[in-house]
Amino acid sequence: MFKPTRTTTNHWGGSSNATTHLLGGMHYLGLLRIARRDSGIRVYSAQEPAAVVRDAPTRRAHIDALIDIIVRTYAPLPAASLSALVLRLRSKPS
Repeated sequence: MFKPTRTTTNHWGGSSNATTHLLGGMHYLGLLRIARRDSGIRVYSAQEPAAVVRDAPTRRAHIDALIDIIVRTYAPLPAASLSALVLRLRSKPS
């Protein structure tokens, strides 16, 4: 069984297992999901990549839904900040 020996400094200034820190970061980035918990311990699984939407109407509908979530979450939002977010969402993916 793999027993990692390296530790890192966590967000609260204490030490954490480096593997736990790495898995938490991958979960935050959306690369992993928590499949279940065994006695309180997280068991991760790979996150399936989302299907890329190529047609314009569906893409616009998804963007509009994201903008609605942003407005509901961060309202009142300054116009400049909202405009910057909308422009970023509507730019062509690379």
